[in-house]
Amino acid sequence: MKFKAKSSKAQINFLSSIISPLSRLSPTAFLKFDATKLRISARHKDSNDVMGFCEVRLDCLFTDYKISSLNDSQIMLEIDLSHFRASLLSIHSTLLGPASTCYMKLAKRNSQPCLCVETSTNSSSTLSHDLPCKILQVQEFMNYLPPKTSTPSVQLYLPSPSNPTIRTCIERMKGLGRRETDHIFVRGTTTGELGFSAMVTGAATNVTFESLQVEFAESKAAEPYRVEQLQMSPGCGNDEDLEVTVKIQNKKLLEVFKWQISMSKWVEESTLCIVEDEMLIVHVVLPRFNGEGGEEEETGFCTFYCPTIALDPDEDDMG
Repeated sequence: MKFKAKSSKAQINFLSSIISPLSRLSPTAFLKFDATKLRISARHKDSNDVMGFCEVRLDCLFTDYKISSLNDSQIMLEIDLSHFRASLLSIHSTLLGPASTCYMKLAKRNSQPCLCVETSTNSSSTLSHDLPCKILQVQEFMNYLPPKTSTPSVQLYLPSPSNPTIRTCIERMKGLGRRETDHIFVRGTTTGELGFSAMVTGAATNVTFESLQVEFAESKAAEPYRVEQLQMSPGCGNDEDLEVTVKIQNKKLLEVFKWQISMSKWVEESTLCIVEDEMLIVHVVLPRFNGEGGEEEETGFCTFYCPTIALDPDEDDMG
């Protein structure tokens, strides 16, 4: 088994920006490398639910790479994402210019498998981070795929991530009044409205985004993403007046929108899907690039999943 790769300073910045929100979901994550892509699955730290899933082309992360194994050039690792992110930030701050290079490889340190991340700080010194990891069977990655959900009832394109107003609103709602709000209500309509509301005794707050673009994608029969391609293909109904409200734990909802901190400049578009009584999904498409033939090619995506909580009878009619 062998993994070696080289990255530029810009690629290290890109990778750390993707890993940052995933590391907030879980201290550890599962990485799967194959000949062309890296996939990352992060479970929530308080449960076994997959809350973050990312897929990125390797040629967007590395200027050069080599992967070989007995499993058709596929490798699966379990690693501490917070340590991985910290090592990338350390390397990025050390790289002197755009032409500087970071090196990654799998190696053993005192009989412990490690992902080694290193760079030369000058002509006579090297900065190296050895991150302990666990080598897993590639077949185990099937246990860490995103949850299958029903067809979304509402699907809306989110406002530009360069202005992270949604995350800011959620943070303020989380501290509503003198006590924390346990839950936030998310309301979406097929006429382009997205609302967030929170209530405590004697106080309430509501924020509504209007005139959002609505996506009426074709449904794939309760298969919101295609397993064989590991990407979401959400669909929603065609009811022009449909309105759906879901109830979500505020801390989990805030974690789902942490990507707006580090990834804002790396987003092509982002979509919020509401699966009634089941799940809220945020699908973030990474910037496309021009391939060798001049045609735009996909870089990858990050998708975040947040389970909903059953509405109380007196909450069913909230709007």
